[in-house]
Amino acid sequence: MDKNTSQAQIDQLDAPSGTQVDDNSDDNTDLSDLKIKGYILSINDGNVDLEQLMKKVNLQDKTPVYSQLSSTYNSATIIQTNKKIGPIYLVDCTYNKQKNTYSINKKSKQLITKFIQSCDALVFLHTVDSDIAKKAILVEIGGKSYYYPLSTNTLDDLSGQFLQEIN
Repeated sequence: MDKNTSQAQIDQLDAPSGTQVDDNSDDNTDLSDLKIKGYILSINDGNVDLEQLMKKVNLQDKTPVYSQLSSTYNSATIIQTNKKIGPIYLVDCTYNKQKNTYSINKKSKQLITKFIQSCDALVFLHTVDSDIAKKAILVEIGGKSYYYPLSTNTLDDLSGQFLQEIN
């Protein structure tokens, strides 16, 4: 062992007790390869098999973080990512037919979860009854925002849709 290596090991051991280690190794500063995908699957109210849902979209290796957004539901939305993302909100949205885009009402934010790790997938139950979304998932990461409208347009699309960045 050379002198530099042993010095580094000693320095690590000399950290005062109670020092908080910054474990932001997945700190989201490089968003160049960020991928966030959403899936909406139809389900029967009260009969949810998370394992089967994850298998349907080929995410059986992910740990689902589960949330129920309404007392009755007909859909499960799964948000999958390759980085730590969050916070994640449910927001109101309106559709602009001329621009063929959604506008997000950030004032209507309801927190779903503070973050999910890249090894997790967020699964939540809700009702989707229109091809024009009234609600959307809003993901914030590294100063950017991404949304996924909760509409029937992508219902049971097992390939998933990448979330749209809000400019």
